[in-house]
Amino acid sequence: QYPSPQMFWNALVRKDKADGADETDMDTVVAVHNAMNEATWSKILEWEKLRQGPPPELVRFTGRPHDLSPKALLKIYVFGCPKPFDRHDWVVSRGDEERRYVIDYYSDEGLSDKDEKPKTMHDYAALKSIAVDAR
Repeated sequence: QYPSPQMFWNALVRKDKADGADETDMDTVVAVHNAMNEATWSKILEWEKLRQGPPPELVRFTGRPHDLSPKALLKIYVFGCPKPFDRHDWVVSRGDEERRYVIDYYSDEGLSDKDEKPKTMHDYAALKSIAVDAR
């Protein structure tokens, strides 16, 4: 279940993260948020195709925006890549087996002028400036 624009705004205010945001932008913010979640799930399903068993189900996820994954650290300090703007850990279940996926989200400001508001929550191709790295 995805949040409504009002629920999203209320969460930003409650978490003291609304600075610089405007309540009237929440339709677009929620569209982008939902499209990125769908893009993440799509990446996870690519990995899960390599496994046998019942269909995967999302058990839980945790936002870890201040923690850098080992892969992000490698990309930053060895290859000089920029830091991800967010990280999530998603836990997926297949029957009795749980698997954790670490997802880093990267932004390329040079492509932001090509971004469009996603038309549906599956329209993650509209977001040219955001990359999802799931493993």
